[in-house]
Amino acid sequence: MTIRVLIADDHPVVRDGLRFSIERGGKDFEIVGEATSGKEVLAFADSRGADVYVLDVTMPGMSGIETVSRLLDKCPDARIVMLSFHDTRPFVEAALKAGAQGYVTKESVGSSIIQALLAVVS
Repeated sequence: MTIRVLIADDHPVVRDGLRFSIERGGKDFEIVGEATSGKEVLAFADSRGADVYVLDVTMPGMSGIETVSRLLDKCPDARIVMLSFHDTRPFVEAALKAGAQGYVTKESVGSSIIQALLAVVS
């Protein structure tokens, strides 16, 4: 089974790094899209959708946390991994309370993104 992934971050270098890490993680993953804002994530969910959404906590216009709740209203079965520089308890708790199933810091993304993706789909 191929796991379809959308990457959402407003920094191209971060998206490139995530794409590389996920594609290197195995052929069970397919990057089906990229977004730079919560608005783009929601539009993608309406048009194509993904199995897992990797969302930056801080994006322009609409935060990743707000995007989580709106995305789950549209796609209740969506699996969401939050991505952030912030590793403090308030950020993690806010993301999980909004409905995210995983949280990965950008500092550790290379070693843990695959584990997080697999965890949220199982």
